[in-house]
This record gives sequence, C-alpha cells and structure tokens, in this order.
Amino acid sequence: MVLSYEPPAEAGPKPKPRKTRVKPECTKQNARFWKSLRPWRGKYKTDGKRVYYWDYTHNDIEVFDRKTRQHLGSAHPDTGEMIKGPAKGRELPKNLG
Repeated sequence: MVLSYEPPAEAGPKPKPRKTRVKPECTKQNARFWKSLRPWRGKYKTDGKRVYYWDYTHNDIEVFDRKTRQHLGSAHPDTGEMIKGPAKGRELPKNLG
C-alpha cells in the first residue's frame, strides 16, 4: 500500500493588492466612498478606525491607521477597495495628533 504524502504549503509573502486605474472623471465631488466618510480635522476624513486623505495627483484616497499613524495604502474613491499597498516611511503628519 502506497500513500502519497504532500508536504504542507509553505508560507509566502502577502500578495499585493491589484492596481486598478481610477477613472479620470472620478473626482472628490462625485466619489461615493469619499462622501460616505465623516469630516476629521480639515482636509481629512475618518470612519473611526482609519483616516483618509484625498490624493489629487492620482485621484485616489490615501489611507492611514488612526492609532499607529502608518500609511496603509491607497483606496479606490468609489468603492473604497484598496488598490495600492503601503509606502515605506509615509505617515500621518504629527500636527494632527
């Protein structure tokens, strides 16, 4: 009797979020996800756990953790789905403490 043995799958790196292009006509005024957030200290908005900032260069939303102040990536302005991973060294400004 022959038993086939498969070793357990090896742990690999966490897959990066898919990069999807944001439509150029998607602006701050008509972005559904951006409008659903509560205002928080000037240009920033929040949902309670995270802080969001509109990125005019790429027409998407920068996402930060509210407690650790670390950058979590970029979100699609209509769906809120993460489309880019975190940037090293980027964090929420200190004066928003």
